[in-house]
Amino acid sequence: MTEYLILAVLWLYAAINCLSAAPFYMKQLIIIRHAKAESGGGQQADFDRVLSETGKTDAQSAGLFLKNILNEKPFVLASPAKRTRQTAEIIAKGLGLDARELHFEPDIYQAGADKLLSIVRSLPEHVNTAILVGHNPGVSWLLQLLSGEETEKFPPCTIAGLRFQVATWQLVEEQCGQIDCFHLANHH
Repeated sequence: MTEYLILAVLWLYAAINCLSAAPFYMKQLIIIRHAKAESGGGQQADFDRVLSETGKTDAQSAGLFLKNILNEKPFVLASPAKRTRQTAEIIAKGLGLDARELHFEPDIYQAGADKLLSIVRSLPEHVNTAILVGHNPGVSWLLQLLSGEETEKFPPCTIAGLRFQVATWQLVEEQCGQIDCFHLANHH
């Protein structure tokens, strides 16, 4: 009888600990603003602006930072604008990914939060961790929309990680994300 009582107490203890433990998050989104770009000097279209030397260094640091915090190979989605493409490629190299594994979505360029949310919801379901490299103000608006938290500062090469307790990307909605990392580039 005592053995059953001990087992019952142990089972109850384990059940209480499981219920009070942090929820299991199934999807993770890393939002990144492209690294610092050259100004273009009015001679160059905005879409064609390239990274500055500072931007390249910051993107390399971002790749190393992400390598240390990610537990699985991410799906990388970026705007095809030159500065964003370069940022994604440099980060991917730091993560040990091949540039051919990157995905470029034209709709990310100049997108607002609602369009970016639509893009997130259309991510492949087999993907659990995704990186979205885009432009401000869209990426900071997306972070605010998904987390419900104000983000006053989102300079170039900022990384914001969100976790969602959802089974599919289609279920991601406003204010359902929890910010689990926020990293500013070294030059800010």
